[in-house]
Amino acid sequence: FFFFFYPGGESQKAKKKKKRDKNAMFSGEYEEVDASGNYTPPQRNWRKIALYAGFVFVVVVLIVVLILGLVLGLRSSDDDSDDDSGSNVPVPTKLEDAMSTSRLMSHLNQLQSIADKYNGSRAVRLGYNASVDYVMKTLTAAGYKPSKVPFSLPLAIQQRDPTFSQIDPKPTEYVYDKDFLAYDGSANVDASFNVTLVPNLGCNDADYSEFVPGTAALVLRGNCSFVDKALMAEKHGAKAQLVFNDGAAADRFAPFRAASGENVTIPVFSLSYIVGEGLVCRWGAGDGLSVKMFSDSAFTTQYSSNVVTDTTNAQKNNNIIVVGSHLDSVEAGPGINDNGSGSSLTLELAIQFAKLKLKPVNRVRFAWWGAEEVGLLGSEAYVAGLTQDEKDDIALYLNFDMVASPNYEIAVYDGNDPQAPNGSAVIAELLAEHFELQNLPTVWTAFDGRSDYGPFIQVGIPAGGLFSGAEVVKPSAQRTQWGGYANAAYDPCYHQMCDSVGNINQKGYIAFARSAAAVLAQLAMAENVRQLIGSPRKPATAEPRSADDSFGFDSACDGGDWMSCLSTTGPMPFTHKGPYALL
Repeated sequence: FFFFFYPGGESQKAKKKKKRDKNAMFSGEYEEVDASGNYTPPQRNWRKIALYAGFVFVVVVLIVVLILGLVLGLRSSDDDSDDDSGSNVPVPTKLEDAMSTSRLMSHLNQLQSIADKYNGSRAVRLGYNASVDYVMKTLTAAGYKPSKVPFSLPLAIQQRDPTFSQIDPKPTEYVYDKDFLAYDGSANVDASFNVTLVPNLGCNDADYSEFVPGTAALVLRGNCSFVDKALMAEKHGAKAQLVFNDGAAADRFAPFRAASGENVTIPVFSLSYIVGEGLVCRWGAGDGLSVKMFSDSAFTTQYSSNVVTDTTNAQKNNNIIVVGSHLDSVEAGPGINDNGSGSSLTLELAIQFAKLKLKPVNRVRFAWWGAEEVGLLGSEAYVAGLTQDEKDDIALYLNFDMVASPNYEIAVYDGNDPQAPNGSAVIAELLAEHFELQNLPTVWTAFDGRSDYGPFIQVGIPAGGLFSGAEVVKPSAQRTQWGGYANAAYDPCYHQMCDSVGNINQKGYIAFARSAAAVLAQLAMAENVRQLIGSPRKPATAEPRSADDSFGFDSACDGGDWMSCLSTTGPMPFTHKGPYALL
């Protein structure tokens, strides 16, 4: 390069010649001058032209190679961030780290907007279908091909408002919806009955040892499902049943909505705490107690749907892991914690599974159930519709129902229950152990089939899940474990209109989400997931609840002689057996 352009220490004449030579070089020509100053015809200097062209070519090639290297390097980096192949980051950690509070809350805000358009509710007859549409649209955008799986929805429609009154000893007319409600599906009735108070909670035969057949059974809510309580009364000759609320929390004073079940043939009314306590006192006075009941309803069948979608790139399709949450709310509120929190968690798990391009060993099926709040109808219909081979293909079920309670506890379904399908205990331990890795203690919660895992364990499919607490009061000891407020409900807005986005504890929510993600990924990537969960049960590490210290009542009142604890100023005792309004 210097050979062409550096002038050195030459004379002015030589410099001019060099300048002419330089210009000629760029034009591809070179001129010579003789001794007398005459120019000869131009000649091309092919050697120098070749050298210059070669130099330019090398420079251009180097620039192109550099640009291509940068582009390919960036593309490779992007691929590595989205694909598990070639990455040293474990899949459970990837999915766990992908959980985002902002994304979870974004789903909840969408569900809140839906409830706002449907009278503040996402119940099956209100905003549920719009919730289904949101889940379907979001899954489709993530690359899934979700399906709506229909099921029938039998509904009891009141022809006119029921009535309820006390005849003796003091005639009293009670107000519908304020003092009492008829169970959905309750048998029609227009009759008067003498009343017999059932001691304890009316859940076993011993409670009916002194019951007078042919009378109406007056019994406290608690300890067993509404259906089982009604069937027990009917078994011992009751002609009707009156179930009164326990006043154990802010939302346990009013009469409650419940379904009587298809096998219950007697009329059943729910009563408020105040009305129930008043009837107990009248009965205890020994002057006799009689009431009149009227209800006239007709059944109609409507249809709803579950939402179900599968991963499609699994190595094995006969070890399916089902992850589910109910998508509906109660009619009384938007259900953002119960159970927008669980259904949004399941949705975000599905989205991140696709976004990270995870390649599971075992197929994962994500499901959103309908009509849980009126009796697990969606999940029951789904399981009932499976063939035996399809049931056998399901390795396990994970359920997330209420995982963001404002005054939360960290509760794991107690798979150590002797009645739980084999494998449930290991699922529980995996969930509890992940919280322990975060120095977060856990407690066991009842594994009694009162959420959508119920239909799965009934057919022998192992299951597990998480729960952050509902209407039960948090004991003072748990405040040191998770913070919050002692002697206040885990979720003061349970089944109420205030169960909105403002009812979510985001700190607790993300902890639940990360643990759910890590355990799901661990199970999905297990080479032999059935062997993993079928291994010998480990000693329990989660702390068991005790009836004496978990709910703020004296042991003498908790499931014992509760009538001796009756008070007009304080709540009645009760035994909590799960997060659902089936007690």
